[in-house]
Amino acid sequence: MQTIATLGDLCEWLGLAPEDYKRLSKAIYKGTDCGAWVRVREEGGDWQSPEDLSGPEVDLEMVQIGSIVEGSDAEFDMEYGCPVDASVLDEWLEELESLTSQEWDRANNEHFLLRDPEGHNVAVVNHGDKTKVHWFCDVTPAIGRVEGMVKGLLRREEHLEHLGNGATTEKDDVPFDVGKSKWVLRRYEPEVEL
Repeated sequence: MQTIATLGDLCEWLGLAPEDYKRLSKAIYKGTDCGAWVRVREEGGDWQSPEDLSGPEVDLEMVQIGSIVEGSDAEFDMEYGCPVDASVLDEWLEELESLTSQEWDRANNEHFLLRDPEGHNVAVVNHGDKTKVHWFCDVTPAIGRVEGMVKGLLRREEHLEHLGNGATTEKDDVPFDVGKSKWVLRRYEPEVEL
C-alpha cells in the first residue's frame, strides 16, 4: 500500500521518477481522459502547481485533483490531507473520469427517451456529432429498423423543433411508425450522478 506524503511520492503514484516532479502536471493531464489537473500545498503554504515546488523531497500538507468539463460550466475537484493512501486517489480519479464524462455528454448532446408501442421507455438516444441509441433491453428483432428511423427523424430539424426545450408531455412527443408499430421520441435532460 503506497502512501503519499511528499512530492516524490506523488510522482511515483503517477509512474514518474521523483526527480521528474516538473512533469507531474503534464503526466496527470495526459494520463486521464478528462485532462485532470493537480495542485499541492506545502505546510502553511498556498496552493500551487507541483513544478513550482523546490524538489521531490518537499512534504505535502494537501493534494487537490480536479478537472473542468469542456462545453459546460462544470468543474469537479477534491482535496486530500497528506499523508493519503494512493488507493484513495485512484478511486477519486476513477470517479472524476465518470463524472466528467457524464457531464460532457449532458452538456454537449441532446437526449431523448425512446418509447415502444406499449409505452415503455426502452432506450436513451444521445444526439450530437453522432446519434447513439443505448438500449435498456432487447425489445424486438427489428432494432436495426427502429434505430434507422430514430436517426432519420433526428436528422430532420422540424422534428427537433417540435420536441422543443425540455418537452415532458405527450403533446410534445414525436410519434413514428415502424411497420405497424407506433413508437415515440421524447426529449429529456439527464442528471449527472454525484
